[in-house]
Amino acid sequence: MIIRILFIVSALNIFNIAQDIKVLETEKLPIENGYNPKFILNDSKIVFSKSNYKGLYLFDSATKTTSTISNEDGAGYNPLISQSDKIIFRETKFIKGKKFHDLNSFDIISNTVEQIESNKRSLKLPSQKFTDDIILINENEIETKKLSENRAAKSSNLKKAVFINNGKIILVDNEVKKELQPVGDGIYVWASLSNDQTMITFSFGNRGSFISDLNGKILANIPEAHFPKFSPNDKFISYMNDKDDGTKYISSDIFVYSIETEKSYQITDSENIFEVNPEWSNDGQSLIYNTIDGDIYISKFQFEN
Repeated sequence: MIIRILFIVSALNIFNIAQDIKVLETEKLPIENGYNPKFILNDSKIVFSKSNYKGLYLFDSATKTTSTISNEDGAGYNPLISQSDKIIFRETKFIKGKKFHDLNSFDIISNTVEQIESNKRSLKLPSQKFTDDIILINENEIETKKLSENRAAKSSNLKKAVFINNGKIILVDNEVKKELQPVGDGIYVWASLSNDQTMITFSFGNRGSFISDLNGKILANIPEAHFPKFSPNDKFISYMNDKDDGTKYISSDIFVYSIETEKSYQITDSENIFEVNPEWSNDGQSLIYNTIDGDIYISKFQFEN
């Protein structure tokens, strides 16, 4: 409890100085061994996994209870959250020493799981925005899957997605794959699309994170930034500034970068607590993240003119 109070006070002091963003509240959730959290629906529920992306779980903020979506390996690795009521996740299994993947859809309303694909040797789930249709990379081929035949047969016209393949960014645009290396040869990680699907953010080696257009033209560089994510209105980027000694973290804090002003604002400044993996709430007024010890926090804030 003492650590939590000091953590909140420290963050508030920073934002009183910055004046542009003010942290209103930081809450530690009653979740043990929680990693990679994301908001869903109207931010009233949260999905998260255990360490090493093991399993996928659902936390209800109203009842403070946790239920299980999956206990399988890999289920917590980059699940897709729909703009309606679905969570798409991939499970990993081994058959006779070979790795296979199943792809599932979890219906948040009915609390049921439906299998979309099974026993696939090579199956990627790119970063994308979706309603009824999702884009898959199956055996290196692009596939579009419709999740519900009961809904009106309409195209979501959200046909763009990005993923990393062999350290390079791959953009899928209307079923055409394009390889991007916006800052040259090297290892690209954590690529994702803006919500309006006109920009990509990613991290690159020791040069921090970048924002580019869909042709790879660099629009911004955020030094020392990792795990970048666009805010819902695409005006800000959340990220973590983490450092290690080659084997373990020695520090990590959460920041928000303003694309318009090119300024970064510090969300956390807690000694001996290393926060990672920030994700935006759907209303753009909160960030959720975990510590390397498996604690999950939510920081609520407001933007000041």
